[in-house]
Amino acid sequence: MSIELWSIAALALMMLFVTFLQGGLVPVTQGLKWGLGSRDEPLEKTAIQGRFARTVQNHAEAMLMYIPLMALVIYIERTSPMTELAAWLVIIGRSIFIPCYIFGIFGLRSLGYGVALAGVFITAWALIA
Repeated sequence: MSIELWSIAALALMMLFVTFLQGGLVPVTQGLKWGLGSRDEPLEKTAIQGRFARTVQNHAEAMLMYIPLMALVIYIERTSPMTELAAWLVIIGRSIFIPCYIFGIFGLRSLGYGVALAGVFITAWALIA
Protein backbone atom coordinates (compact mmCIF):
# COMPACT_ATOMS: atom_id res chain seq x y z
CA MET A 1 0.00 0.00 0.00
CA SER A 2 1.35 3.43 -0.91
CA ILE A 3 2.00 5.98 1.82
CA GLU A 4 -0.67 8.18 0.24
CA LEU A 5 -3.28 5.46 0.62
CA TRP A 6 -1.94 4.51 4.04
CA SER A 7 -2.36 8.14 5.18
CA ILE A 8 -6.08 7.96 4.43
CA ALA A 9 -6.36 4.73 6.42
CA ALA A 10 -4.26 6.21 9.23
CA LEU A 11 -6.63 9.18 9.63
CA ALA A 12 -9.60 6.82 9.78
CA LEU A 13 -7.84 4.66 12.38
CA MET A 14 -7.00 7.75 14.43
CA MET A 15 -10.69 8.74 14.39
CA LEU A 16 -11.69 5.23 15.45
CA PHE A 17 -9.20 5.31 18.32
CA VAL A 18 -10.17 8.77 19.57
CA THR A 19 -13.92 8.07 19.44
CA PHE A 20 -13.34 4.74 21.20
CA LEU A 21 -11.49 6.54 24.00
CA GLN A 22 -14.12 9.27 24.11
CA GLY A 23 -16.90 6.70 24.47
CA GLY A 24 -15.00 4.82 27.15
CA LEU A 25 -14.63 8.01 29.12
CA VAL A 26 -18.39 8.52 29.47
CA PRO A 27 -19.06 5.84 32.12
CA VAL A 28 -15.96 6.93 34.04
CA THR A 29 -16.91 10.61 34.18
CA GLN A 30 -20.72 10.50 34.05
CA GLY A 31 -21.39 7.14 35.63
CA LEU A 32 -22.22 3.74 34.21
CA LYS A 33 -25.98 4.17 34.63
CA TRP A 34 -26.05 7.38 32.60
CA GLY A 35 -23.50 6.05 30.09
CA LEU A 36 -25.53 2.94 29.35
CA GLY A 37 -28.88 4.71 29.54
CA SER A 38 -30.87 6.67 27.00
CA ARG A 39 -29.03 9.92 27.86
CA ASP A 40 -32.28 11.88 27.70
CA GLU A 41 -31.02 14.22 30.39
CA PRO A 42 -27.81 15.88 29.18
CA LEU A 43 -25.09 16.26 31.76
CA GLU A 44 -22.45 18.94 31.78
CA LYS A 45 -19.24 17.73 30.19
CA THR A 46 -16.02 17.64 32.17
CA ALA A 47 -13.01 19.54 30.81
CA ILE A 48 -11.48 16.35 29.38
CA GLN A 49 -14.77 15.38 27.74
CA GLY A 50 -14.91 18.81 26.14
CA ARG A 51 -11.38 18.44 24.81
CA PHE A 52 -12.22 14.98 23.43
CA ALA A 53 -15.34 16.36 21.73
CA ARG A 54 -13.38 19.24 20.18
CA THR A 55 -10.61 16.86 19.09
CA VAL A 56 -13.10 14.57 17.37
CA GLN A 57 -14.76 17.54 15.66
CA ASN A 58 -11.41 18.98 14.55
CA HIS A 59 -10.22 15.61 13.28
CA ALA A 60 -13.42 15.15 11.27
CA GLU A 61 -12.84 18.56 9.70
CA ALA A 62 -9.21 17.67 8.92
CA MET A 63 -10.33 14.43 7.30
CA LEU A 64 -12.85 16.33 5.17
CA MET A 65 -10.11 18.61 3.89
CA TYR A 66 -7.48 15.96 3.24
CA ILE A 67 -9.10 12.67 2.24
CA PRO A 68 -10.96 13.87 -0.89
CA LEU A 69 -7.85 15.66 -2.14
CA MET A 70 -5.53 12.71 -1.58
CA ALA A 71 -8.09 10.26 -2.96
CA LEU A 72 -8.20 12.33 -6.16
CA VAL A 73 -4.41 12.46 -6.33
CA ILE A 74 -4.32 8.66 -6.08
CA TYR A 75 -7.21 8.18 -8.52
CA ILE A 76 -5.75 10.35 -11.26
CA GLU A 77 -2.30 8.86 -10.63
CA ARG A 78 -0.58 12.12 -9.67
CA THR A 79 1.38 10.62 -6.77
CA SER A 80 4.96 11.79 -6.47
CA PRO A 81 7.64 12.38 -3.86
CA MET A 82 5.73 15.60 -3.06
CA THR A 83 2.52 13.69 -2.26
CA GLU A 84 4.53 11.20 -0.21
CA LEU A 85 5.86 14.11 1.82
CA ALA A 86 2.34 15.49 2.17
CA ALA A 87 1.07 12.13 3.44
CA TRP A 88 3.84 11.92 6.04
CA LEU A 89 3.20 15.50 7.17
CA VAL A 90 -0.48 14.79 7.68
CA ILE A 91 0.15 11.56 9.58
CA ILE A 92 2.84 13.09 11.79
CA GLY A 93 0.97 16.34 12.31
CA ARG A 94 -2.30 14.67 13.31
CA SER A 95 -0.38 12.23 15.54
CA ILE A 96 1.06 15.21 17.38
CA PHE A 97 -2.13 17.28 17.39
CA ILE A 98 -4.54 14.70 18.81
CA PRO A 99 -2.81 13.87 22.13
CA CYS A 100 -1.65 17.47 22.57
CA TYR A 101 -5.21 18.75 22.22
CA ILE A 102 -6.66 16.10 24.53
CA PHE A 103 -4.07 16.73 27.25
CA GLY A 104 -3.95 20.50 26.77
CA ILE A 105 -0.27 20.71 25.77
CA PHE A 106 0.32 24.32 24.83
CA GLY A 107 2.28 25.08 21.67
CA LEU A 108 2.80 21.55 20.40
CA ARG A 109 -0.88 21.29 19.52
CA SER A 110 -0.57 24.24 17.15
CA LEU A 111 2.67 22.87 15.73
CA GLY A 112 0.98 19.55 14.97
CA TYR A 113 -1.95 21.34 13.39
CA GLY A 114 0.38 23.41 11.22
CA VAL A 115 2.41 20.40 10.08
CA ALA A 116 -0.75 18.53 9.06
CA LEU A 117 -2.20 21.62 7.38
CA ALA A 118 1.01 22.00 5.37
CA GLY A 119 0.46 18.43 4.16
CA VAL A 120 -3.07 19.32 3.08
CA PHE A 121 -1.83 22.35 1.13
CA ILE A 122 0.92 20.30 -0.53
CA THR A 123 -1.69 17.71 -1.52
CA ALA A 124 -3.90 20.42 -3.02
CA TRP A 125 -0.92 21.86 -4.88
CA ALA A 126 -0.01 18.44 -6.27
CA LEU A 127 -3.56 18.07 -7.51
CA ILE A 128 -3.78 21.38 -9.34
CA ALA A 129 -0.16 21.97 -10.41
